[in-house]
Amino acid sequence: MTISLVAVLSWASRSIRIGLRNHDHEILLANMFCTEAYVQNLFSLSQLDKYAPENLDEQIKKVSREILEKRTYICAHPLERTS
Repeated sequence: MTISLVAVLSWASRSIRIGLRNHDHEILLANMFCTEAYVQNLFSLSQLDKYAPENLDEQIKKVSREILEKRTYICAHPLERTS
């Protein structure tokens, strides 16, 4: 997809630079293509993140388990002092 973006942008840029008669239409098409590709890339990256090792699911489960075991919010108050 990234190579396609480069090709589309290159073509549109060339159209402007050499002054082709319908370069504004090519820019519109390039903008539309790049926006759609951007959305697709974001979606693909979000799908990859779901299965990444840095996924927070295990940490969330651990925090939840600790709260359920103590049956209270276990963090100390910020103004609480240690002796």
